[in-house]
Amino acid sequence: SSNDGSSNDGSSNDGSSSISSRGLKVWLQQLLGLPDSSGSDSNVWLPTHCLQLLEVLHAVLPSHTVIASDFDALPDITISGRTAPLVSGREGPSKQAVDYETVLLPWGSVDIFFPTDFDSLAQLYNAAAVTGPALHGPDTAAVWAKRRNQRVLGKQQQQQNKSAQQEQQEEVGQQAQLVHCSHTSTAEFMAGIAEAKHTRLLSGYNPLIQDWLNTRVFIGQAK
Repeated sequence: SSNDGSSNDGSSNDGSSSISSRGLKVWLQQLLGLPDSSGSDSNVWLPTHCLQLLEVLHAVLPSHTVIASDFDALPDITISGRTAPLVSGREGPSKQAVDYETVLLPWGSVDIFFPTDFDSLAQLYNAAAVTGPALHGPDTAAVWAKRRNQRVLGKQQQQQNKSAQQEQQEEVGQQAQLVHCSHTSTAEFMAGIAEAKHTRLLSGYNPLIQDWLNTRVFIGQAK
């Protein structure tokens, strides 16, 4: 899933972040413009593991192109909260489909589908490129530290005389300029890369264009 924690506790559910779960929650809410649900009965499902995945991607593969597709909307969600998941399973001898109102079910007994907010995904992708090790788990932080040390060792003497704050500001600015992302509907994406005459059925229906209308495609590039 791309989302995995409610803002009621802000936890990333694995304890791997090098900052507190509360700090991560506040950082995500500020970045994505999400309301603080403390004192209210509304939930916001924060994409903590999505952020972790993007941080690892930027740290391990600093030069990359990523193409990802996911649902941007799902029908009949009964769980409350922004970007809440659809939890679905099958019950009884007939294996009838059932939707549940909680994610707290036995492991492997249901499917959990999170709709992706692609505008938020773009913000996370850009932010993950420049956050450094502050939001990373220990292993990823080590990769960042190694890359930083390599860059410092390769600089000229006059650059080494700059203050740490100046260096960090320049690094963030340079990294931001080298990262670009966008997203589009699956229909628009397929229309741009596929020849309709080869994907259209005899009936005239084109599944690449006319199926999966509730999905989008994300493209991110870092150099």
